[in-house]
Amino acid sequence: MKSSFKYSLIAFAILSLFGCNVAKFAIDDKPQMNIDPALLGKWKVEKDGKKSDLYNITKQDSAHYFITVKEYKNKKIDTAYAFLSDVRNSKFLNLYCKEDTTWGYMFIRIIDINANHSKITAACVSDTMFHSMVSAAQIREHIYNNMTDPEFYSDTMHLVKVK
Repeated sequence: MKSSFKYSLIAFAILSLFGCNVAKFAIDDKPQMNIDPALLGKWKVEKDGKKSDLYNITKQDSAHYFITVKEYKNKKIDTAYAFLSDVRNSKFLNLYCKEDTTWGYMFIRIIDINANHSKITAACVSDTMFHSMVSAAQIREHIYNNMTDPEFYSDTMHLVKVK
């Protein structure tokens, strides 16, 4: 799961979540929220210190992020696109990325961003049901019904801003 989470939150140490199944649809058919400037910047996993992958989140347009991840171990660089959705007043990042040979969406719940925007707490939504869902509305409803269940998430990560 950890390797999938890395790929999911890419800018949040999420390009390593390769254990999550990708969904064919995002939470929303198209973005409903503008980008949150607090997410922009370079990030690393708090506990990894200097030996951390580096996640760079930039603004692609008013609603989309472009995320690059530079992996520390093998110097590989991965990319993804993302946008935010609101489910029950909680922000979820719809991360469009590639898992093996399949393109699809992974979902990251933004649990908290501290007051000075230097630390993010996030969790990868991990559910094998996503792959078989046939619409964004079905994805949204499933997340809505399960978002308070701790078993719905594979991992929680704490990211700190580098720049």
